[in-house]
Amino acid sequence: MDSKKLGKNISDRRRELNMTSEQLAPLCDISWDHMRKIETGKKKPSMDTFLKICSSLEILPGKMLDDQIALPGPDGDDSERSGEIDVTDVAEKITMREAIGAYRFAAAVLKSKREESKQ
Repeated sequence: MDSKKLGKNISDRRRELNMTSEQLAPLCDISWDHMRKIETGKKKPSMDTFLKICSSLEILPGKMLDDQIALPGPDGDDSERSGEIDVTDVAEKITMREAIGAYRFAAAVLKSKREESKQ
């Protein structure tokens, strides 16, 4: 996925949640300027930042990279859906299982940070 398409997906999802990029950036531990560059396709997020963005936007990484998921054909069964996601433009190839595990980890970290900030 090219960085402009990824940036548009991030921006579209953020808007669906009625968030501003200024609100999203600190949840991802990046500056607003960096978030703006990601959303406009001028910068590619690191895998860590990408996972934080997905977690903050409450979306699975595979869904954010929707057109990059290699799924089996119509004859394949659901157990084969753990194929690789082509995220070479974002960072590196990872399996769907690894992406979901990383997403869950990032979600737990984000939840912990939110709880800490409430105290």
